[in-house]
Amino acid sequence: MAKLMMAGKHRSGRKWPGCAIIALLIVIAICALSGLQRPQLMLYALATSAGPTAVTDWKWMVLHSRAGDGRKNITLIGSSQISEAVNSLDLGKLLPKAKINRFTAPGFGILQYQMSVPELLKEKPDIVVCWLSEFDTFREDRLPVNRLRYTSTLVGVGQLATMMEKRAVWDNRSQLADLTTSSLLPLWRDRDLIKNIVLGKDKAAGEEEQTGPRAAIAGHIRRLENTIHRSALVDLNFASFERFAQAMHHQHIELYLFEGVTNPLAMQRYDPDSRFRRETRVRFERMAHEIGFYYIPAEHMPQFGQRDFADATHLNHTASEHFTRYLAGYLSHSAVDLHREQSREN
Repeated sequence: MAKLMMAGKHRSGRKWPGCAIIALLIVIAICALSGLQRPQLMLYALATSAGPTAVTDWKWMVLHSRAGDGRKNITLIGSSQISEAVNSLDLGKLLPKAKINRFTAPGFGILQYQMSVPELLKEKPDIVVCWLSEFDTFREDRLPVNRLRYTSTLVGVGQLATMMEKRAVWDNRSQLADLTTSSLLPLWRDRDLIKNIVLGKDKAAGEEEQTGPRAAIAGHIRRLENTIHRSALVDLNFASFERFAQAMHHQHIELYLFEGVTNPLAMQRYDPDSRFRRETRVRFERMAHEIGFYYIPAEHMPQFGQRDFADATHLNHTASEHFTRYLAGYLSHSAVDLHREQSREN
């Protein structure tokens, strides 16, 4: 299975299509030789974020994340927010008796957790760590096929459809058809990546290079104002993650859900009175109590201000180091077996 650890802060210029195609072929060959079973998650990250230029970073992180023979398998799953918040290499050094895996990709949406369960379970995780907030739950009026299709399966699409109300199924009939087709036809699933490669398009370059980092952050915040709202899929978002949490519980996997944070400048714009944040917290806390997993609100985490963010949504390097140390300490004290193993070494 291909796990995607994208170094989101790496940026480079436009590449020629020929180079991109060669890079893609190299990665596909590496996937085949190394036994990685699902390159579509890697393709998803390339298509939705950094384009072909991220290939070397992805492979480098996979090799490091698979190293080690720790007794506890800790897997981080989610979007670039948790990928940037946690330095998995440092986490592995802080928890030497644990094996750190990352099942992350840029734009990984809340509906993808449930769809990713079969692939996630193949890694036999003992502990799963997530990072979610109103930024993830209060969005999407239609199924986000541009992200979902890279993790879609016939079973997953069927489960998603059965969770939706009849009107929602009708309103999303074209999206469900797209996801079903993507489950069957890889070329249809990967069409955005193919288009980007053919056109030599590199999404990593763009707004920030043209306008400067401050203008890029301001533009991102404006887009978030239109994205974060009481959308038609709010209840489905929560219900889908609840299915994911139940699956973890049934497999006796410890689930840790940390309340995600974004740049205070962004939060003030898209949720000025914190209504979405409070409702998200209440629903996740109730879910954690009923199912049996750990929910950690932001007040119990390190406090991050505007200067701790590299952009509108991601922690910077210094803040990431801080959170990584906190996470290592939290897990070593909360996960009893892991704590005992650490104690024997000291």
